[in-house]
Amino acid sequence: ASNGPPSEDIKDCLRSSELKAVEKVQASVAHAPIIVVLFSGRRREGDLQRYLEGKSINGKMPVVVLFDLVCGVQRDLTKREVILDMARDLRTGHIVGFLAGPPCETWTLARYETGVPPPLRLAAQLWGVGGLTKRQPGQVEIGNDLLAATLMLARVASVSGGFFVIEHPAPLSKHRELGAASIWRLPYSHLLSDHRDVAFHIIQQGRFGAKSSKPTGLLCCRLPTLFRRLKQFGRLPLPQRISIGVDEH
Repeated sequence: ASNGPPSEDIKDCLRSSELKAVEKVQASVAHAPIIVVLFSGRRREGDLQRYLEGKSINGKMPVVVLFDLVCGVQRDLTKREVILDMARDLRTGHIVGFLAGPPCETWTLARYETGVPPPLRLAAQLWGVGGLTKRQPGQVEIGNDLLAATLMLARVASVSGGFFVIEHPAPLSKHRELGAASIWRLPYSHLLSDHRDVAFHIIQQGRFGAKSSKPTGLLCCRLPTLFRRLKQFGRLPLPQRISIGVDEH
């Protein structure tokens, strides 16, 4: 049997009629706005936290919180209580928004190349294929749980006046040709995209200094000028180098 989708409580939250009905403008709060960076890894020079901490939101300097297992088990997004605590803080406005790049190793197009391990997902089996080795189901399940948590939190933010950015490899014509999996094919991604304040953009990371063109999808909520600003600053020539699984020419 193939791997199943994430747990029912996460799926219920994603499609909850209660969430769909709650459309409110986030009230200004007395405390400093909190922005969360999911899957951040450890601090590094010139990282996103350093950039965000130098900006103000409604005249207040934000507190940027890194959320990653390397920061401690209390920030492990495979734990239900951690997810629900963050969802509560999004709904109350304590957290104003988040940025997330869920792990993509089980979604990569590189697995569709010859001479490499076979794909762990297909367009017809987005949550994981059957017949995996002993180690692979755990890898897929962790990827499922982390992605589902991200989508659930994005749903909460979208109906609670918050913002989010979800970053993942862009859908390409190669996905259609190979029957390859992409998170942008998931019904839950489509559900988010249907919200009036949510937009989907594709950027080329090579325009910003990456060593290959690296097409990347950005699902954004309440950031109407983001894409225009990215186009304004992403003006480098596209690199000629091709990275397996992430470029299309």
